[in-house]
Amino acid sequence: MIKIPELIEDGLIDDKGLPRRQETFQLAPRMPALHTSQLSWNNAGAPEGQHIIFDLVTRNNKLNDLAEMTVGNSFHEAEPGACKLFPGILPIGPLFADGEFRKPVGSFLPEDERCVKWLDAQPDGSVVYVAFGSMAIFDPRQFEELAEGLELTGCPFLWVVRPDFTPGLSKAWLAEFHQRVAGRGIIVSWCSRQQVTLN
Repeated sequence: MIKIPELIEDGLIDDKGLPRRQETFQLAPRMPALHTSQLSWNNAGAPEGQHIIFDLVTRNNKLNDLAEMTVGNSFHEAEPGACKLFPGILPIGPLFADGEFRKPVGSFLPEDERCVKWLDAQPDGSVVYVAFGSMAIFDPRQFEELAEGLELTGCPFLWVVRPDFTPGLSKAWLAEFHQRVAGRGIIVSWCSRQQVTLN
C-alpha cells in the first residue's frame, strides 16, 4: 500500500485506486506477485465504498512520512523483499501465536478526546503509541502479555483498544491493570492517528 504512487505512475491503477489493467505485478524481487484485482481497498465491503478506503489508505501513507519508524506485524525472514523495499518499517512479528487464525473485523468508533489532552501533559518524545488498526484481534493471553510488557517498560503509553479487540478478556484483570498503570498509561477505544503523530 505504501507504493500507491508508483502503482499510479506505472498505470496499474488510477488515482481512485481502480485497476487500469487486469494484470499481475511484483513490487520487488522476492516479494509475491499480486494481481491488480487483489488490492485490499478493492476487496473491502461494498464497491461504492471502496474509494473511501483507498482515500484513507492514501492519507495514512502520508502520515508514515512524518514518523521516524513504523512497526509492522511481520518478520524479516518471512518477507525479506518487503523489508528491503521498505526500510522505514520495523518488522516485530509475528504477533499471533503459531497456528492461530483470526477473522478480520472492523468498526468505526467515536474518537476519545482524552488522548490528546493526556498527550499534551507528557514530555515530548516520551510516549509509546500502540495501535493495531481496525482489523486485528488478540486473544486474552496475547492482550495480557502486551499489556504487561507495556507496564514493564516504565514508559508512558497511549494504547488504542477497540471494544472488540479481545473477546473474552477478563474485566477484573483489565480493571486491575488500569489501576497499576494509572497516570502513566492510557487506554482509549479510538483516537486520531494524525493527532497523535503530530502531538
